[in-house]
Amino acid sequence: MTATVENLKNEARQLSVREREDLAYAILDEISPDELMEEQMKIVAQRMENVRLGKSKLIPMEEAFRRMDAAANGSR
Repeated sequence: MTATVENLKNEARQLSVREREDLAYAILDEISPDELMEEQMKIVAQRMENVRLGKSKLIPMEEAFRRMDAAANGSR
């Protein structure tokens, strides 16, 4: 992350909840669905490459759901 982004995040933390909400919606409104899909596909491709190279491993769906439930409930 660039210093500019870090500075913007720090400044945004000083805003009220309502101001942060307005800012978030304004930023999201600037992203086209095509841009968003393109960025998401880059992430998917990188994750698939990590699995192929052995840097990441897949887990069964049931295990993924169990981990999400545990995280949502504050346990492991």
